[in-house]
Amino acid sequence: MLEVRKAKKSSTASAEPWPSSLYARPSRPAAPAAPAEAFVAEDIAEGCRLALQTLGIDGVTSLGITSSLRAEGRTTLALAMALVLADHGADTVLVELDLAHPSLGQRLAVAKYPGLGDLAAGLAELSEAMHPIRDGLKLIPAGQIYDSIPHALSQLARADVLGELGSGNAEVGTGDHSSAFRVPRSALDGRKG
Repeated sequence: MLEVRKAKKSSTASAEPWPSSLYARPSRPAAPAAPAEAFVAEDIAEGCRLALQTLGIDGVTSLGITSSLRAEGRTTLALAMALVLADHGADTVLVELDLAHPSLGQRLAVAKYPGLGDLAAGLAELSEAMHPIRDGLKLIPAGQIYDSIPHALSQLARADVLGELGSGNAEVGTGDHSSAFRVPRSALDGRKG
């Protein structure tokens, strides 16, 4: 399931429109990537570009990537979407919400700590948990879970941690949601309850 939320139009927004061509040049200059930095296959990235163009990028503040089964490519898709958004100028934060089977931190060679679990426990600040991947893209890894996963998600929702992402920390948040449990909508929206 792909969840897309759009923000209300702002009269002060001066973002360039999403390119009309799948092969449009990214607005950020592409850094020369070593072969080890090819995080996803190019055909997957092209599919994500097309999907984002079809959905329309204007005003999108969050994308939630989930599936009903493990090993369906949810993590790869979330990473590809985040990379495409970052390539086209959106300050993007990829959030690893698969707390039961985290893999993004290892896949991107990012320290596991601090992460979401540490934020939920109040042991880290949001700025400490956002690990830079490349220009325009940061990752919040799963981190250490100190209690249970449902309790950690509840604490994240109560503290409005994910809601802080939209408060100047990122233009778009992309989440890799676990298939092992339902993520409460309030945790995704940053709402209490």
